[in-house]
Amino acid sequence: YLLPEANGSLVLHCAVSTNGKLGISADYGGRLTFWDVEKNKLIQSVQPFEGGIAALAFDPQDETLFLLSHNSEVQICNANTVEKKAQLTLKADEYLSICVVPGKKQFYLGSSNGKIYHYNTRGQCLDSLDQNAGVVGMGYASDQHLLLSVTEEGRINFWDLNQKQIFQHLGPQGRVSSLQMTTGFWPCLRQVETNFPKFGGTME
Repeated sequence: YLLPEANGSLVLHCAVSTNGKLGISADYGGRLTFWDVEKNKLIQSVQPFEGGIAALAFDPQDETLFLLSHNSEVQICNANTVEKKAQLTLKADEYLSICVVPGKKQFYLGSSNGKIYHYNTRGQCLDSLDQNAGVVGMGYASDQHLLLSVTEEGRINFWDLNQKQIFQHLGPQGRVSSLQMTTGFWPCLRQVETNFPKFGGTME
């Protein structure tokens, strides 16, 4: 998809609904913009946080948008109406990434110190993991019940959530700034040097 330019602002994060109709982008200034992808048309723009948006995630089952701020807040809203459902103030940390467990009202937050926190939408911390390196991106594969996390160097870790440990990984893919999952269970990395996505990698 190629969405219209966001008034010249640098787009940091984006998501597209599973039906391909709704596009959501967050720019450097913290503005959240909703696009009609089929018509290539702006729907609306909002400014949910004063301090900007650190990351966003989309739950396709509930059509819910999760927004992570730079001051440890998560705002949960309806992705179609932008109506706020909840705003959570969580344990202070330098969070870098967020991913959603679809349909479960749960999400994961990745921090710069390597911690991965598992929360529910009431703001309760259910569990935590540690990959000993900053978590710049995460993805959750529902059909596999797997959590993937990626470091700045592009190392993708596959987590056994029952054992709370890494059971496999993909070797470094070069410096990356985010990770998203495709419908075919391929991790898609956004590389820092090129700013273009890279799919998959070499299994070690």
